[in-house]
Amino acid sequence: MRQKSLFERNPRKTLVVAVGALLLITDFTFTALHRVVFHSSVEPQSSMRTQSDIYHHDLKPMLNEVRSHWGPVAYHTSTNSLGFRDAEARTVSLRRERPRVLLIGDSFAEGLGVDFGETFAGRVQKELQGIDVLNAALMSYSPIIYYRKIKYLLEEAGLEFDYVVVFIDMSDVQDEVLYRFDANGNVVSDSTSSTVANEEHVMAARRGKWSSRIVGFVNGHMTVGAILLRRARSLYRGPQVLYSVNQRRALWSIDEQVFESYGREGLEKAQEHMEMLRELLARHGIPLTVVVYPWPDQIFHDDLDSKQVTFWREWAQKNDVGFLNLFSDFIGQHDSLESMRRYYLPADVHWNNAGHRVVAHALLRYWETDPVFSQLERRRGAAAGN
Repeated sequence: MRQKSLFERNPRKTLVVAVGALLLITDFTFTALHRVVFHSSVEPQSSMRTQSDIYHHDLKPMLNEVRSHWGPVAYHTSTNSLGFRDAEARTVSLRRERPRVLLIGDSFAEGLGVDFGETFAGRVQKELQGIDVLNAALMSYSPIIYYRKIKYLLEEAGLEFDYVVVFIDMSDVQDEVLYRFDANGNVVSDSTSSTVANEEHVMAARRGKWSSRIVGFVNGHMTVGAILLRRARSLYRGPQVLYSVNQRRALWSIDEQVFESYGREGLEKAQEHMEMLRELLARHGIPLTVVVYPWPDQIFHDDLDSKQVTFWREWAQKNDVGFLNLFSDFIGQHDSLESMRRYYLPADVHWNNAGHRVVAHALLRYWETDPVFSQLERRRGAAAGN
């Protein structure tokens, strides 16, 4: 008697398995072709970055339109002779020939996933004809690095500038726990910190879950599957999944347990290092403005009067420092999910082109009424007259 085939014994199950296998093969093939066709010239993020013995890490100087990848987004990066993101690979004179503004912050201010011309730094650089705008920002910077890098630029490299804007990020508070000064006063990572060790333990536990491993594999190796997975998770957990909500690095302003975990310590260290930066700039007669802005978590939780806002607003008022609050530019203008869709990269915490446009407009509006910045404007006019 002939033995029945698998299909004959269970045709429905066999069909489901066959269709599933076909979809997987198709997805892997599509992903492979997509990467070969569209990303063959894409450089990894690490190829653009380098270690700094003084302020921990930096961008390599004189990069020329390097195409790199941030999540699903390919974008271009050029750097100048100082290792700052710029419109092109160009040599920047240490001595200023006209008024010069220095911007610094972390990955938001660097402009991850966005071509330089679309970032707020690129936009204000183009808008302010006659004023040099330099962007010293970089991924995972925080106040201790803001201070040490600017000290290096001013007192060791001899770079001249007239005005500094620091973009203080929500994640700076956690990063402040990670960094410390070594015996020579340079910035190093402190992986022995109890808070950092606890955070790493939590993340390692999450990575160990089989569900997390599956999600990581799908997001890293599949295209259609990753899209379908995000949609499925949004149906199960809510549409906020599509917008990188519930990021622990941003929840210290919302969740009291997270605040006690690392937020209190990190905020104290951030204040200490911003005090050092303020004193450094005051010795050189350089004014300072601080800018704060929300992550998707602050938008989703309507965290308008955030700890981030109240802390740095009070600090700025106490120390006669300029202060620009961008929370209201992103919170309350639209429904929270609509705001995240409009202004942030898909499934990411960073601004898209539209988000950078909002920041650029807000910064230019602020400068219109800032009496300190108006002095630069007058100097620009005087220089043009000569």
